[in-house]
Amino acid sequence: MRVKDLVEIIESSIVSKPCIDNKEERGKNGLVMGNPDDDVKGIVVAWKPTRDVLRRAAKLGYNVVIFHEDLLYDFKPHPIVKEEVWRNPAKARVNADIGCIILRNGLNMVRYHTTWDDADGGNNDVLVKDLGLRLLERLPCSRLAELSSPTSLEEFARRVASVLKPPHVIVAGNLNLDRVERVLVVAGGGAKHPAIVDEAAALGAQVLLSADVTADTMFYAYELGIAIVDPGHHAMEEYGMKEFYRRLKEELGRKGYNVPVEFIENKPVARVI
Repeated sequence: MRVKDLVEIIESSIVSKPCIDNKEERGKNGLVMGNPDDDVKGIVVAWKPTRDVLRRAAKLGYNVVIFHEDLLYDFKPHPIVKEEVWRNPAKARVNADIGCIILRNGLNMVRYHTTWDDADGGNNDVLVKDLGLRLLERLPCSRLAELSSPTSLEEFARRVASVLKPPHVIVAGNLNLDRVERVLVVAGGGAKHPAIVDEAAALGAQVLLSADVTADTMFYAYELGIAIVDPGHHAMEEYGMKEFYRRLKEELGRKGYNVPVEFIENKPVARVI
């Protein structure tokens, strides 16, 4: 099997079209670095392709890494950063190191971003199912769902913690909310966008389940009278990538391909003290 055959299998049977339809998002799905004609020696699936993940793939002798989050670090200038510092940032050294590991070991980098978030059985659907929610509406990159019976905000947050097992869960916004019936599920960093908080309220959700909450969105949710439950970007989406791994192994086996596939968890890089 060649890399392009693997990509065709995934895109015809596992992922969807990008749920954000612009040039930038289209470039985040499919083979983003590598040679489509390479023979597949082995596949690593991971949430984020850190240097640890890439080195592990190389050590295994595998040459395909399938991932969800950004490959390289991208920063914009900031007024508090001195120009001479910005011209020689540490991130350039990190990105160069990542590129060297990929090129030195002939790794093919395959990414599925919103095409996996929005897929049938993808990141959002896995969260709805495993949290025991009932799907009300499929929305772009998100799902509107309801609980089988109303519960408290604390109990819902504890359910999220029990299923995803993240290092922490942040509960923000209307902390006095005493009844949760409807939830807008947005896998990934939806909680940093006031517009998504607004959408949750407009849809009648009492809770936005998403990650990367900020001071602005905490207070905006409070003003709207809803809450945000944030289990962390990593925990939310690594949970769904395990389903991608399972589906990929199943699909390759069904088609008769005997290719080794391994899931590598990203080490947690945050904790609450």
